[in-house]
Amino acid sequence: MLEFLHIPKRAATVNLSDKQLIRRTAVDWVIKQQLDTFGPAQQRELEQWLRLDPAHGMALAEAERAWEVSAELPPLLTAEIPRPPRQRWRPSWRWLPGARPAQALACLVLLGGLALGWQPAWLHISADHYTAKGEIREIQLHDGSSVMLSGRTAIAVEYNQQERHVRLLRGEALFSPVPQNAQEPRPFVVEAAGGTNRALGTVFLLKREDADHGLLSVLEHSVLISLPEYQPQGEPRRQVLHEGQSVRYHRTGDIEKLAQPASSAASWTKGLLSYDDTPLGGVIDDLNNFSRERIILLDKHAAGQPVTAAFHLDSLDKALQLLSEQHQLRIAHLPGGIKLVY
Repeated sequence: MLEFLHIPKRAATVNLSDKQLIRRTAVDWVIKQQLDTFGPAQQRELEQWLRLDPAHGMALAEAERAWEVSAELPPLLTAEIPRPPRQRWRPSWRWLPGARPAQALACLVLLGGLALGWQPAWLHISADHYTAKGEIREIQLHDGSSVMLSGRTAIAVEYNQQERHVRLLRGEALFSPVPQNAQEPRPFVVEAAGGTNRALGTVFLLKREDADHGLLSVLEHSVLISLPEYQPQGEPRRQVLHEGQSVRYHRTGDIEKLAQPASSAASWTKGLLSYDDTPLGGVIDDLNNFSRERIILLDKHAAGQPVTAAFHLDSLDKALQLLSEQHQLRIAHLPGGIKLVY
């Protein structure tokens, strides 16, 4: 089986700066402190490293904050956990009464495990269809239109007498609507991130990047995109996209044409992920949608490095390993299916 279609060699020539090496060492120390093997000798070694350069202490404090945030627990869970004052150079969760480092980590991993598949309560209430991490599902709507949902995706179906209206609440989906004709006079419209996308006898992919940004790719025929919140002359901005075109839009009126072919954006529907100069952080976000494990990228500098690659959805572990090698990153495997990349 072909695992990787193309990853340029230029990524393998990345040189780590002194600052990156210090940051990586700091993350190593944060991880070591969570293990039962961390004792007085290791503590003295850590303190010696901290005395070598003031930048070491700053890097360690930053790594500890990133480690805490990496759990990303739901507010209802974290609200019940008191947060005592931080101690110098010590991970803040060591305050857990009577807990050894590994036990303290296990407690957070247990809660974090709940968070791995956690969806906001409002999403379940508002959505008619949704998928979990690592799940791809095709559904059929009342009129016979089909929608393929990517991982961690949710839609609300709001058909009425005037139009077939769908809201993309989260994630991305491939829409294949029944064409508008004499038997079905209602237009098919999908709303996401402040934009409305009306199918003109088409197949299209729509991704809700966040509350303000959407990505639209047209695979067949054309789509009319409208931005109702942008009305400089009393009319919303509109643009027709044709087959093969992709754009990223903002609810305030910006529509940016993308070089990426529409077929490439929809490659996940065929079991592939394909990228062309995509920031590594965006690639990791996609891997999180399709993987049942949680991948956390701690290196902010690496998040902006470009990735040109294509790999199979059934080989995500190999993909992550190769990406980490190409960008000179490390992977720490934690209980509960959590992977730290730094």
